[in-house]
Parts: sequence; C-alpha cells; structure tokens
Amino acid sequence: MSASRIKEKNYVESIIKAAPVDLNDPEGVLAERIDQLSEKRYALREAALKAINQCLSLRVCSNFISDRQETLAEALVKILSKGGDEEQQLAMQTISLACMNLTFNRHMLFSKMIPPLINIIRDESKKVEEKTRVSALDCMSVVQLMSSVFGESNEVEVVNEVAQIFQEIIKDRRTSPDILTAALNAWMITGTVNQGTIEHDGVYIGDMKRLVQLLGDSQPLCVRIAAAKFVGVLIENIRSDESESESDHKEDWNEVIDELNQLVADKGKYKSQADRKKQKEFLRMILAYIETEQEPISTMMIRNYQLQLDTLAHIMQLELFKTVLADGFMTHMEANTNMMYFFDYYISDVADLKPFMSKRERRLSWTDTNKINSKRRSSLRDERSEQIGYASM
Repeated sequence: MSASRIKEKNYVESIIKAAPVDLNDPEGVLAERIDQLSEKRYALREAALKAINQCLSLRVCSNFISDRQETLAEALVKILSKGGDEEQQLAMQTISLACMNLTFNRHMLFSKMIPPLINIIRDESKKVEEKTRVSALDCMSVVQLMSSVFGESNEVEVVNEVAQIFQEIIKDRRTSPDILTAALNAWMITGTVNQGTIEHDGVYIGDMKRLVQLLGDSQPLCVRIAAAKFVGVLIENIRSDESESESDHKEDWNEVIDELNQLVADKGKYKSQADRKKQKEFLRMILAYIETEQEPISTMMIRNYQLQLDTLAHIMQLELFKTVLADGFMTHMEANTNMMYFFDYYISDVADLKPFMSKRERRLSWTDTNKINSKRRSSLRDERSEQIGYASM
C-alpha cells in the first residue's frame, strides 16, 4: 500500500472513530453508511462497510434492508467487481449478514450477488488474494443456503454451476488447504438443503475415494475436519432418501469409519484445548451416527428456552450462523424470524420467558460498582428499617 493511501486511510479512520456507530438508531446509521458506499475514497467505503456489518450483526434490521436492498446490491456488485481485496472481503461479510436479515423480497440481492462471487472464486490469478477467494466461498455458502431454504432462487442451472465449481476445487490436487477447506464447508452447507448437489451428481459415486484421501493423515487438520463434516451430511442425505440402499455403500463407509477413528485418536495441532475438546466431541458424534445410526443431538439455551437439534444438517447450519453473526448471534436467535423458521421455534416460546442470567452475569450484577444494585440494596435497607422500626445506617 502506497504512502498516500495509508495517509488517506488513517485520515478517514480518524473521522469515523470520532463518530462511533449509534446502535440505538441502527436504521439511521445504515441509511447514512449505504449512501457512503458510492464515495470515491476507498477508505471511506471500507469504514462504511465496517459500520454496516456492525449494525447488521448486532441488530435485526429486516424491514430496512428489504426496502434498501436494490441500492445496497448495486453498490456491493460494484465493490466486488472493482474494489480491492480488503474491501471485497468486507463486502462479502455485508452480503452474508444482509441475507440473514432479509425476510422477504430476497430475489434481487441473491440473483445479483452470485455472478460476481463466481468470478472471484474462479479467478486463480495473483490479482486476487487467497483470503479473498476463501471469503467468496464462505459467502456463497450463505447465499445458497438462504436462497434455497426460502425458495428465492431455485434455478437448477445456478445450483449445478455452483456445485460444479466446488467439485472442481476439491478434485484439483493443487488446491491450497485453506481454499479446499472453504470449498468443502461451502458444499456441505449447500448440501444441507439441496441434497442432490452432493448426492446424485456423481459426487458420491465417483469421488468417495477422494473424500477418503482428504480424511487421511497426510492432509492438514482443517481439511480432514471439513471432509468429516462433508461425509456426515452426505451419509445423512443418503439415509433420508428412500430410493438409496445403505447396503450399496457399506464398503465405502467402512473406509470412512477407519479414517474417522484415526482422526478422533489423532492429537493434531488445535488452536486451544477447548477447541480440541469441541472438535473431538463433534467428530465422535459423526462417527457414532455413521456406525450405529445414533441420532446426533445438540442443545442450546435461548433465554430459558432449550432449543434441541437432532440432525447434522441443522447442527452445521447453526455453527455457520454463529460464525457469521459473531457477537450478535443471540440477538438474532431471539428476534430474527429467519432463525425461527430454520430451527422451528417461535417468538412466543422466547418472548414470554423471563430474561435468563448466567452465573457470571448474576455475580457481576451484585458487585459494589453496579449502580442499579446499589439503589436496590438501599431500597431494601429502607424497607427493613420500616419493618423493624429504626433507620438504616
């Protein structure tokens, strides 16, 4: 990056920091920042994208995004076509968050985003950074998931073209581990709603040997875990399809089981002990499902309501939403109707419940520095003093 660009970026960032995002008025912030996406200064566009992403993550703005999606789509297509790598990555994050916020009239945004994303994924030149291609694959998985579930983009040609791209990346042995992992995850997410894209298009019949290779210890850990998730969803799809016979695939599955057992036993290089424990438990769940058809079960609390997921497809989708929404995940689970549609629970299930406080929140709420509880303790002392007849000290 040139010195002039660094200077310009620092100048714009200083202006943005002086005017922080007001989450009490997210629609006002979004209206202002969407207009800034057409600015000539790239640093101002990047700052606008960051503010939009913050609003869409931490707040549910379905109606506003539905009304402004045409303006937003045009600006994002222009950025994906002509913007720099960092700007493109932010734009892809915006696309993912906008897709999750939209509750109706999604077709315009979905249809306009797919062509530029395909161009970035297919571009293997040095002009496009590997991280940008990975972001494009992650974004494509969200777009395909949301469009397929809500019936906004059912064109068979588009679904098949995207599946073909994923298949080409996985088959190519020159593909880098990061892109290979992103392609496996994206194709797996697409397969949670479009079963034919990973089950009937020659993927299972012709490519199981490739998937077994990706599970082998010669591959990086990230690729092996992504391949395990892919195989889990694939086998779940086959078992749910009445036209498929399990006996036709037992021999292939035995190879998969052997590789999964080695993966579970392998220590590997995890980010942390907590991450290692989480991944091991998840791999054991996939292994138990393939070996004994034990139903995969995962639960989470939404306030006092317990949401239970009993399919690998739903578990994978929930993990995707956690990754994309980040700090705003629980806000969307409580207020976003898209999440309720996905996991089959309703607003009344959550809204009628009393707010749930964790042990840490309860402990913090009783600290001396908490002004609210200081007033509460003072009022309690006054009540006690009136009951026993003397003033509190």
